[in-house]
Amino acid sequence: MFNQFFDRFKAGDFEPTSSMLVLELQRKFFDNFGLVLRVYKGKQLADEKLMLSQVANLDGVAAAKLKIKATMTVGEVEEAFKATFNITVQISNEYETYLINNKYTIGQAMRKEDVLDHCKKLGFKSIEDWLATTEFSSLDDYYRNERSKKSH
Repeated sequence: MFNQFFDRFKAGDFEPTSSMLVLELQRKFFDNFGLVLRVYKGKQLADEKLMLSQVANLDGVAAAKLKIKATMTVGEVEEAFKATFNITVQISNEYETYLINNKYTIGQAMRKEDVLDHCKKLGFKSIEDWLATTEFSSLDDYYRNERSKKSH
């Protein structure tokens, strides 16, 4: 409950517009929330140099604007992008090793509550307890390793 209250003030509201470039949108989203926003044009990742209006083929349509808050669920954010800009987005962790489940708020994902829940399902009390059973000293080390495995 305290965390949800804190989420209202921790990360600033984020307001993408249809005239924003995909790359600018992704950078601002990451800077604000520490998570990666994947933007799609159809089933492919969108070209980072396109404006959101170009991704959605909305040329000539009035400028659209959206407000994203840390208290919104991942599913709500994804639906808001679809409703406002007619584009598909997905939110992943900062290393792009997995997509965040739609039920978590942006704030919960920022605090890695999804990872904690996964560790608890595996029988661990905390992320640190799980890490103690691995060769990694931190989640950063673990995700760097996971990402390097995917790139090989």
